[in-house]
Amino acid sequence: MAPASLRVHTLSLPSATLGDPVNLVPVRRTQDLHAIEGGEQIDDELRAGLGYGHVRNVAPYLPQQDYDRTLTDRDHRVIVLENDHLRAEVLPDLGGRLRRLYDKDAQRELLHVNAVFQPGNLALRNAWFSGGVEWNIGTIGHTPLTASTLHAVEVERPDGAAAVRLYEYERLRGVVYSVEFVLGAHARELLVRNTITDVRESSEPVPMYWWSNIAVDQTAGTRVIAPAHGAWKFAYRENVHLIPVGDDAPRPDITRPALAPQAADYFFDLDEKVHPWIAAVEPDGRGLLQVSDAPLRGRKLFVWGESDGGRRWQSWLSHGTGSYLEIQAGLARTQLEHVPMPAGATWSWTEAYGLLEVDGAVALGDSWDAAIDEVASSPAAERLRAAIEAESIRSTAQDRVGDALSVGSGWGALEQRRRIHTRTGPFDDSQTPFRPNHLGAEQEGWLQLLRGGPFPEGLPLGYQRDDAWVPFLEKEATPDASFALGVIHAAQGRLEEAGEAFSAAARQQDTWYVQRALAELAEERGELTAAREHALRAQELAAPVWAVVDLGELLLRLGAPADALRAATTAEEERPGGRARMLRAQALVALERYAEARDLLTEGIDVADLAEGDDALTALWRTAAIGIQRAADPSASSETLAERAAIADPLPARYDFRMSVDA
Repeated sequence: MAPASLRVHTLSLPSATLGDPVNLVPVRRTQDLHAIEGGEQIDDELRAGLGYGHVRNVAPYLPQQDYDRTLTDRDHRVIVLENDHLRAEVLPDLGGRLRRLYDKDAQRELLHVNAVFQPGNLALRNAWFSGGVEWNIGTIGHTPLTASTLHAVEVERPDGAAAVRLYEYERLRGVVYSVEFVLGAHARELLVRNTITDVRESSEPVPMYWWSNIAVDQTAGTRVIAPAHGAWKFAYRENVHLIPVGDDAPRPDITRPALAPQAADYFFDLDEKVHPWIAAVEPDGRGLLQVSDAPLRGRKLFVWGESDGGRRWQSWLSHGTGSYLEIQAGLARTQLEHVPMPAGATWSWTEAYGLLEVDGAVALGDSWDAAIDEVASSPAAERLRAAIEAESIRSTAQDRVGDALSVGSGWGALEQRRRIHTRTGPFDDSQTPFRPNHLGAEQEGWLQLLRGGPFPEGLPLGYQRDDAWVPFLEKEATPDASFALGVIHAAQGRLEEAGEAFSAAARQQDTWYVQRALAELAEERGELTAAREHALRAQELAAPVWAVVDLGELLLRLGAPADALRAATTAEEERPGGRARMLRAQALVALERYAEARDLLTEGIDVADLAEGDDALTALWRTAAIGIQRAADPSASSETLAERAAIADPLPARYDFRMSVDA
């Protein structure tokens, strides 16, 4: 038998272009699609988790929204771990995504392998893509680093296993996290060791969030099984509530995803006495089994549902190449919570992924308890639990961090520099090395602050959220230092201080980005006239095209559709795109120019970064159609106009992104 191997190679995939992040640093509080108040059924623990740890926005991260929907063959770096039984493929430039896990003995893909790379607006920074296993950390949603390059090093182990550790300094929470993939020489399972270390200079707990997001193929017969008899359901337009799972549960059976009518999350209420696991099983009894040790206590099923909108989203993310569902594992019982991580703590757990082989008739049969027992007592479950236990007691004393396979951001190296400069002492990065040569252009301005030099002029390339940088910026008198200071204050919720910093920057040098920041602050405060004035001033100051669209959307929210229309027209003239075109149609509708808006929609509007849960195109089509009917018969009732519009202008499939059947 050949030993396990590790190598790096390139994979050519039909891929959309993922451009650089756009410099629209978040200032105002952003909407959280998953933020809810809870329901009457929730217990004290869940209620506390739902209300804890939310962030105002994802600053210092910048949006990754400059992508398209044109596919051309592009190369992606892939780290491959392989032995005689398994082949695992990891994408270091895309958040460390486990793209593929192939069982050679069964000749079976265990994950949903997306045949294309197509970003969509589902992540905290916008760009997200479906397929494989994603590692979500920070706050509720798909991690800010899901489409970013991570550091990666080979880990040399005396047991002959192939191992690679991917890691990064996560700036939203001030922690270092790593994802280590381990494939033993003769193993039939892939082990993933996840570690989070709080490296902040704080004695307060840090709100923590982690969900391993596993995509698997969905067929007509797929069943998802977990050791639970209840699940917390969240379907976007309703509060979370507990529903039964099992033989007496209401229909449709949530464990059979092909029957789901609409998109929904189901968080299994696991029996705390059992080893946490979840499985996706096909009628032949084969599928994927994921097992972990206790820290990863939550398990979830996500389905897009069989509505027209759900199917549209699936096709949108894969260009029609396949359907999938998600099974997930997290630190909390639901994905709507954060959990307090003690200051200075290190949390670590191991997950195991492997082929499940059971009696399909039992696993997909009428008895839920029998299905649970069939998986829990299977040879695969025993093997995966044993592999996790062996890994947990294994000595790591002789493991050695080997060659670097990938270089991520320079923010970890900068944080080490700051601590050396302030003599607070660097954090231990012996297992996740951050080196001076990792520093790049994004960190240059912050390095100059540490050296006692001025913060560079011009729009900063990178930002901070940590208050440790406030004293450095307060010493500076430059406008862009004041702007960077305002970003920190806004991120921390100090809106008055943020406004003072942005105003100071504007007095020194009036720029579009300072005026945009002032506009967003004024909007959040309800100062709509001031917000409009700042937004218009930002446009006058030669804002780039992507900022013009952003400002136009702000103006539309402020009830200034004529201003928004001018912004959209300007943006389309400079760089035609779906978002500018949609903004133009929305402004036309707001101005009651319904026929012009429908003409635009009929010609076609494709918004590459349409957000998850955004029904804007559906609403736009319907509002334009109803407006046209109202112009023809102003005395008709709203119900009559809606019925006539639905007959005269039925909603095209291309505009149906509704995630609930009543949307």
